[in-house]
Amino acid sequence: MEKKKLTIQEKSVFCNEIAIILSSGMSIQEGLEIIYPELFEPSLKEVTQQLLNDYQNYGTFYEAVKNSTCFDTYMEEMVRIGEESGNLDDVMHHLSQYYERSDDMLSQLKDAFTYPMILMGMMIIVIGIFVMKILPIFQNVLLSLGTSLPPLAMQMMNFSKIFAMGSFIVLCFITILLLIFYIYHKVHPDNTLQESLLANFFATKKLYMHITMANITYALSLFLSSGYPMEEAVKYLPGFIKHPLVKKKMIDIVNDVENGMAFEDAIRERGLYEGVYANLLQIGFRSGRQDEVMSKLVSLYEKDVSSSISAFLNIIEPSIVALLSFVVGIILLSVMLPLMGIMSSL
Repeated sequence: MEKKKLTIQEKSVFCNEIAIILSSGMSIQEGLEIIYPELFEPSLKEVTQQLLNDYQNYGTFYEAVKNSTCFDTYMEEMVRIGEESGNLDDVMHHLSQYYERSDDMLSQLKDAFTYPMILMGMMIIVIGIFVMKILPIFQNVLLSLGTSLPPLAMQMMNFSKIFAMGSFIVLCFITILLLIFYIYHKVHPDNTLQESLLANFFATKKLYMHITMANITYALSLFLSSGYPMEEAVKYLPGFIKHPLVKKKMIDIVNDVENGMAFEDAIRERGLYEGVYANLLQIGFRSGRQDEVMSKLVSLYEKDVSSSISAFLNIIEPSIVALLSFVVGIILLSVMLPLMGIMSSL
């Protein structure tokens, strides 16, 4: 049976604990023996026990991590680099920061979608109350007046019923589709359809691109700080990129590098970075200050992610509120105008 992978937050916690243990001068085995009894999360406790057993069997932390199948390829390769270079404590510390930042961005993304979903639910409830309760009451009031309704008033009443019911059905259908999409994402997290939707939908296109580029840039920064050659590092990047366009560009960059092109030239040729970011990256590589430039790019992309989330909410929130106001307003006018006409004629 396939083992369940750890969550991003669990990876961050685990890497941070290993980094603390190693920086204090203890070995991996001593660290795992100390960490194991202190863990409360069942998944982390089980993984730590397996890592301890595998480390004793294989003799290297990299083989233990790889054999566990609970971590992603990126972490496996970074652990291998850390062991080979003798900087495993620094690598684990950087990995903890990497997963922490990834978890923060994922949380921001979830928050960005949660509030619109709440507003959508409120719309369904409000319109449902109008359809099920308020409209029948108004109709009974009009009929109880004992006055025959003019043809125009009857048309408006019928329109309000059809419009309200249609709006209610459409909103329920959209909500069901979103729930199906969410459940499908949970069951099939690596499906390309949802990535294409996020990458091409006008409201999420920019946000998804910034999140992807922030993750790539931080990964490259981590490789550089670990002393790993970029020509080798790029080979591992396509494996954890989900954005279709960026993934294609990265695969092309890997092919260019394998054919002898310099890493910075391949990035420029394929347009992975654009505008000021591309210029900043080129200057960094030409001046030999790649680490500093990549750290700066990470900060810039994190700001872009926050700005994109704010822009996303600024589009979605007013749109949903305006739609709700429009639907409710049309329903009220369709009911109130005939009623006012009848009352004025009495």
